[in-house]
Amino acid sequence: MARYGPESEGGRYDDGLELGGDQFLTPAQQFQAAQSQGPSGVDVVEVVTLPAIAATANDLSLGQGTYFRLSTSGGAQIITGFANVQAGRRVFLFNVGAANITLNNQDAGSSAENRIITGTGAAVVIAPDGAVILVYDNITTRWRKAHTV
Repeated sequence: MARYGPESEGGRYDDGLELGGDQFLTPAQQFQAAQSQGPSGVDVVEVVTLPAIAATANDLSLGQGTYFRLSTSGGAQIITGFANVQAGRRVFLFNVGAANITLNNQDAGSSAENRIITGTGAAVVIAPDGAVILVYDNITTRWRKAHTV
């Protein structure tokens, strides 16, 4: 994990990206950089917009990428797990729609290795304009919620 914010100003450690010297990007700044040209010297990654979720999504395929825009067609929807696992993979999920997206905890609707551990023992809701960071833990073979924005 990298520190963001100048140390002299009480900078803290989080999932930020260290640029060198005393320059850091927060996860939100990384996402903004990915949508635009980004600051000089930063590798800009593609933001992937997934098709709208129309029903409960079991083993939802994320494909290649790190930043994913999610939405629903109609009302709130549920995701029980994500396919395309890789040890240590970190993904940023952004709800860009108008309805809630719920990540179910350890839901049997997805294959065991694709399930999500929310850390609360209960489902976690990504509200519109909200975000969640997940990391794949290859020891427990589950996605783990690392942070909710």
